[in-house]
Amino acid sequence: MGGKKNRNKRNPKPRGYWTVERALTEPRKGETISEFKRRAPGAYVVLRKHNLLGKRKFKTTMKPDWSVDTALQEAGKYKTRTEFRVHAGGAYSFLAKRHLLGKCSLEYARKQKGYWTKEHCFEIAEGCTTRGEICHKSKGAYSAIMRNNWWGEIPWIAPPMNLGVDGYCVYSYEFPDKCVYFGLTINPRRRHYEHIGRDKKSSVYKYHLKSGFPVPRMKIIQENLSAVDAKKMERELTKNAVVERGHKKVLNKAEPGSLGKPPLSWSDKTVEAAARKCKTKSEFIKLFKGAYNYALHHGLIGKFTFFEDGRKLYHEQLIINSYRRCYDIARKFDSRGKLSKAEPSIYTTALRHDWLKDYTWMKKSTRWTFEDCRKIALGDGSKKIFRENHPSAYMAAYRHKWVDLIFEKTRNRPVIQVDPKTGKTIKTWKGVVAARRAGFNNISRSISHGTPCKGYLFGYAD
Repeated sequence: MGGKKNRNKRNPKPRGYWTVERALTEPRKGETISEFKRRAPGAYVVLRKHNLLGKRKFKTTMKPDWSVDTALQEAGKYKTRTEFRVHAGGAYSFLAKRHLLGKCSLEYARKQKGYWTKEHCFEIAEGCTTRGEICHKSKGAYSAIMRNNWWGEIPWIAPPMNLGVDGYCVYSYEFPDKCVYFGLTINPRRRHYEHIGRDKKSSVYKYHLKSGFPVPRMKIIQENLSAVDAKKMERELTKNAVVERGHKKVLNKAEPGSLGKPPLSWSDKTVEAAARKCKTKSEFIKLFKGAYNYALHHGLIGKFTFFEDGRKLYHEQLIINSYRRCYDIARKFDSRGKLSKAEPSIYTTALRHDWLKDYTWMKKSTRWTFEDCRKIALGDGSKKIFRENHPSAYMAAYRHKWVDLIFEKTRNRPVIQVDPKTGKTIKTWKGVVAARRAGFNNISRSISHGTPCKGYLFGYAD
């Protein structure tokens, strides 16, 4: 059913129940305007219609307008600034914006000197396995342990990974279900970040998603190795991992011993050679970021004048994409008229860029000439009939201003009439309309047959 639903479904009021007197006595004590409107919408509408809401006392929920005296008086109810900020945030913000908190006799809720003892810090560190967990649990305890260097006395906290090694190192990731991954790298920190999620194709990261176990810590087996020794060690570890070490499965998929790409050392020549492979500066930044940074620091960017204008290329690509889209859509239609009606934006774009000439499969539009329009117009006999029966020919004649020229010659043409009583021929120059008013309705036109009034209008009486 249409209409608004009755909010007061239990006790609906009849029409005309709420009068001004009843509405004034309806609000309860300690009730806000919003509560009154929700409880008795009919009474609220009556009071609002007669501007009588101000005669009733409603409970206000507006924030008090603080002044310096009232804010300082409110601050005297609390001992610390923290309590003042939590329980009276408006007064605290009022004094803080005016830099008047110094006038309040409030204390800082700081820990006293000697509060963070070793025993207290160790109590907070219980249940934590990493330093980050302690810092998240209590920053004060973490700062005290760092300041006094008590990490060596907390054996259950794992030390941070030492990833700053020299040369190649062999590492491993051991999961709780005895699955292991071995690898070698020259940059352990970068490789660890790749395994924990930066490289989505990493075997360690894939197994972490499959099994649900967190990525374990990287364990450095041996460091400061040459490339040959690191290869041999990784191969031996992967071959003997299941038999000798008791691992369940080795997660390595690639052949062990691959070193990857060696680090590049850029020079002026190599940077310029890399830059010439790119068309624009943005492409150079994406493909050769290290070379771009080298060129930026050594002032070589200004010398690379062979870069093309990226905006121009982007604009050209947009035009190419637009041409392809218009062409694909235009293939669905066999005429320009159907295209303009179904897809006006595509037709306008193609017309603006002169792409319609490429649509060779479309039917060519009819080219109306003066003679064609004249023949059709003389056959219709009047402008109105010409416009109704042949709108395209009429619009062509209207655009070229041929309408008046066509019908100007037919206005005063002689009308040949035959008198039914005498049988004599009557010739009038008042036009077709005058002849029809005179009673000669069967008006026709001689077209050929060699009559002396060829092309003239004539008629016969009924």
